[in-house]
Order: sequence, then C-alpha cells, then structure tokens
Amino acid sequence: MLKQRPFRRLRQALKGLPLIPGVILLLFIVVGFLGVYLMPHDPNEARFENALTPPFWQAGGKISTPLGTDELGRDLLSRLIGELGIPEQISADRR
Repeated sequence: MLKQRPFRRLRQALKGLPLIPGVILLLFIVVGFLGVYLMPHDPNEARFENALTPPFWQAGGKISTPLGTDELGRDLLSRLIGELGIPEQISADRR
C-alpha cells in the first residue's frame, strides 16, 4: 500500500472551489480581526497640516500616507482598515 500525502483529502475537498475570491475573502477577514495592529496611524487623529494629501503615486503624495488624507488630515488607509473590523465586531456580538 502506498503512503498517502498528508493534504490529499484537503485538496480533494477544495477542488473546484474558486481560489482567488477565497483568498481575497480570507485577506479581508484577517485584516478585519488584526486591523488594530496593522494601522500605520491613528484613524481619528486629525493633522490639519496634512489635509487633502494625495495618494503616494501622485505628485505631492507621501509614502507615510499611502492612500492620502481627508479634509481633516486623517490617514485614509488607517480609516479603511479600521472600518473592515466593524462587521466582524457586529457578528461576534450577536453570538
């Protein structure tokens, strides 16, 4: 009898499932739960000197705020990561 590979059953179970959407969904879930540790800045800290900074790939953008800032100088990436955790918090409270 041949020795079976350890993940053969798992691969058989996942065969035919869409891989890329599954990876994106898993990424959103992980960022939602670990977002507090991944935020580069405080999402509610207003820094008026950085108001309306464009994304880093445009002229005048900074790498410290990759997606730019809003009217109050708050980092948009930090705000986006912080918002990803809200559905997980709501679903955890309902259990």
